[in-house]
Amino acid sequence: MRNTILSLAGAFLFSASVQAATLSDHAGLKLELEDNVNIAAVELSGEKLPKGTDGGFYLREPNSAKEVLMAGNAVTKDGKLQLTLTSSLQAKVSAVLTEGEGFIEAVGELEDLTGKDRGLWLGFSVPVNTTGWKWGQTLSASPVITNESPAYAEDNNLVPIPAVWTDKGGIALCIPPTDPCVFEVGADADGIRIQMAFGLSKDTAKFPSKAPFRFRIYSIDGTWGFRDALAKYYDWYPEYYTIEPWIMEALNHHHDWIGMNYVNATFKTDRQIDPNLKEYQAYTKTSARIQDLKNSDQIKTREQILDAIAKATTIQHYEQNGDANSPLLIEGRAALINSVCYNPDGSFGIFKAGGGSIDFPHNCDPDLFADKKIPVYANMYLRKADDLRKLGSFVSIHWDRLGGGATSSTTVANISPISTIPSPSIRRVASAFTPSLRTTSCLTPTGCCSNRAACSMRGPA
Repeated sequence: MRNTILSLAGAFLFSASVQAATLSDHAGLKLELEDNVNIAAVELSGEKLPKGTDGGFYLREPNSAKEVLMAGNAVTKDGKLQLTLTSSLQAKVSAVLTEGEGFIEAVGELEDLTGKDRGLWLGFSVPVNTTGWKWGQTLSASPVITNESPAYAEDNNLVPIPAVWTDKGGIALCIPPTDPCVFEVGADADGIRIQMAFGLSKDTAKFPSKAPFRFRIYSIDGTWGFRDALAKYYDWYPEYYTIEPWIMEALNHHHDWIGMNYVNATFKTDRQIDPNLKEYQAYTKTSARIQDLKNSDQIKTREQILDAIAKATTIQHYEQNGDANSPLLIEGRAALINSVCYNPDGSFGIFKAGGGSIDFPHNCDPDLFADKKIPVYANMYLRKADDLRKLGSFVSIHWDRLGGGATSSTTVANISPISTIPSPSIRRVASAFTPSLRTTSCLTPTGCCSNRAACSMRGPA
C-alpha cells in the first residue's frame, strides 16, 4: 500500500484530501497512517516498533468481543487532520487529530446510523506488539507483558491512562478528566488501546444518537514509565490536580473535615477536629443503597426489587431507620426508582447485593428528568451541598460516590468515584494523588443520559 509521508507541523491554509499522513507528538512518537486512515506503522525515537494487529479506530458491539476496524478518509485543514470514518456496524466517527507539544489529541463524535437505542464500544489501538514491555500497574509495580499475562486484565482497569515502556521509551494514552466516560484499557501482542462505552439514543434531547469523545496519545520516558505518564497528565490538567498554597495555609496544613448526613429529617454533622480553623473542607455522601433487608441476596425479580424499595427503612447516608412516612424515605425511594440504571434486557441493574443491603448503579446527571420535576439522585446530592454551605466557610465540598456506581450498556464498573467540587462561591481544590477514575454514561429507560456531574478528583486524603 502506498504510504505518503505528510508532516502536519506546518500551517495549512487550505483543505486538501490526503492519501496518507504521519502524525507526531514532537517528542519521539510518530504514527504512520494508511490511505484508509488506519495506522500502518509506529515509530519511537527514530526506531520502527514491532507491529501488532490492525491499528486505529474500531467498534465493538456490547455483547461481542469482535473488534470491527473503521476506515474512511481524511483532509488537512489549518494543520489538523480531519477524519470521517464508517463501519459495517452502521455508525460513523468524525474526528480531528491535532499535533501538540508532547501529544497527539483526538477530538470527535460517534454517531449511530440505525436510528435505534443501542450501546457501542469505540476503541483506538496503537498497533505495537508490547510483549516483553513493562506496564503501569501501580506507581511501584511494573509487570512485564507476556502472552499469558496481558496488561490491564481483570481488576486493573481503574485508571484511564494505559502506559507501556521499555528502557528505550514508551507510549501512553489517556482520557482527560474534562471528558469522563466508562472505559477499558489494554496492552498485549495486538497493541496498546483504550475503548470507551457509549449509550446512543435518538430521543436524547441535546445530542440525539451521538456521543462526544476525546483522548491523547503520547510518548513517555523509559526510566520513569507510568510515573512520567501521570506527570504529563497532571501538567496538562492542573485545575484538577493542584493544591493551591493559600488553601493549605488556610487549612493549617491539616486535613480537617466536617461531614454531614441526613438522619431522621435532621442534619447530623461530625465535630470539627480543630474548632479554631476558619476554613475547612466538607464531606458528604449519598448512596443508592437500601439496607436492613432480609435475604437481600435472594431479591432478583423486578417485583421483588420494587417491594424491597417500598419497604426499606434505611437508604445509606440519607435516612436511617426512618418512619414509614419519613419525607426523606419517600423522596429517596422515588429518586432511586427514577435514577436506577437498567440492564440491556430492561431489568434493574444491581451493583451489589448481600449482607442485608442492595446497592444500585444510578445516574446522577443534574439534568436527568429536569423537565418533569420528579425526585432524582442529583436533587439529593446537590441539596446536601447547599445545606453544607449554610454551616460554615468551606474551601471545597468533597463528595464520595458522586459517580453513582455505574453501568454502561452491558458493563458494571466496579468503582466508587470520589469528587471534590466547589460550591458556587468558593474556588476549586483538588490534588494529584490519583488520576481520573471511571465515571459513567449509562442507558436509562428513556435513552442515554451523560453523567457530566461526575468529574473524578480527590481532595486531601
